[in-house]
Amino acid sequence: MAYMNMSLRAFCEKIHPVRKSSVLYFGPLGQFEVTQGRTRTLHTVCQQFRGQIRSSSKLNNKLSSDSVVTPASSVILSRNYCHSRGPATTLDDGHHRVAPPWRILFFGSDRFGIAGLHALNLNRLEGGKQKVVDSLEVVAISKPTPVRSYAAKAGLETYDWPVPVNHNKYDVGVVVSFGHLIPNEIIHMFPYGILNVHPSLLPRWRGASPIAHTVLNGDEIAGVSITEIRAKHFDIGAVLLSDICEMHPRITTPELTRTLGLMGAQLLLKALSNLPKLEQNEVEQDLSGVTYAHKIKPSMGRVDWVTETPEDIDRQYRALADSISLRSEYLDHPVKLLDMVEPKDMKEISKELSSKFTAYNMLRSYRTDFNEDVMIFHNYVPAGLPFYHRQEKILCIKCKSGWVGFHNVVIKKTMSAEAFYNGYLSKPYNRGVLFHSLDNAINKYILRTKVEA
Repeated sequence: MAYMNMSLRAFCEKIHPVRKSSVLYFGPLGQFEVTQGRTRTLHTVCQQFRGQIRSSSKLNNKLSSDSVVTPASSVILSRNYCHSRGPATTLDDGHHRVAPPWRILFFGSDRFGIAGLHALNLNRLEGGKQKVVDSLEVVAISKPTPVRSYAAKAGLETYDWPVPVNHNKYDVGVVVSFGHLIPNEIIHMFPYGILNVHPSLLPRWRGASPIAHTVLNGDEIAGVSITEIRAKHFDIGAVLLSDICEMHPRITTPELTRTLGLMGAQLLLKALSNLPKLEQNEVEQDLSGVTYAHKIKPSMGRVDWVTETPEDIDRQYRALADSISLRSEYLDHPVKLLDMVEPKDMKEISKELSSKFTAYNMLRSYRTDFNEDVMIFHNYVPAGLPFYHRQEKILCIKCKSGWVGFHNVVIKKTMSAEAFYNGYLSKPYNRGVLFHSLDNAINKYILRTKVEA
């Protein structure tokens, strides 16, 4: 087969739009491979671009509906179609394996990836009938990360991202919480593409922080999805496997991270044990169920006392407290709110405070610049009002429909609730001073739909 006045890449870019079901990409040693549609042969394609490509008549006669042409070697392999990277071999040509154990390149960075990497490494070392890992190498960013640290301790070969294209060395890639888009030329160097272990039930919670958003939104079920990696966008690939778990009422992001990490590791081994069949039965994501788990930002720790209920603030605390403290302002000073009291422990305290803070007592003990008739009529207690509970030694703050409590705060320095009372609340000139409500825009960019068990 000869090429006339056209580079391989130019040929790829020109031929690809002819039929969306066709896939053309660069294969081993810089060659390219053309996957035909159900009835479309290379001869038909060549006719359309006559004068630019000359095809061998013998080769055309050999082409069938599911064949692939590798021009440099003229080797024809029967393959099963896969949208993200073209076909996967069903014959062993010396480079491509048809069954485990696989040669795996692992991409990861944060602590969620540790469970998956550890499971793969144990499988590689233990062997036996359940062995799905023949060799295991790691790709990590150049900075210190939990994955890089584990790989070093385990003696795994580690490469800095980005990695060069290296055909015929690996069978499949595995991505677990890597944080970088992987280009097509890297995806296509794996005969079985790259699998992604994502800690949500896709298409729900696509994006960088699915676990935190699961907790933040109050979902009653969570899960893990094994999908294909596709270039240019995160978490859009077809789903090969998924599994769900119910969440206990007050689970935190670190707790759910550990649970889903272990679940994802087991699901990954299951996928690798039956990879060719799973790729034949992959399921595209339902776009009607897409929600986005945007990266957690410090602004998401702000508390809006006027609009948030005790339940909202509790979820906010459990979702973010491992990385971001809840924040407010008092006397124009930034305040961090630490060690939140569990809602069940606040129930009796809330009842006590509700009866204590009648409008009459509010007028006598706190601010005097409210209209007395209006306050008595509405039994008004303003959102953001602080109160120190002496018996429990808790700083209580009024929110939309109740009270929340904290054991410690940071205002200039870390102090207990008692110290905060002695230094601030006990002063007559600070009586009635409120914690300011701050906009956090937590749900501004997501569809707020709670998933129930």
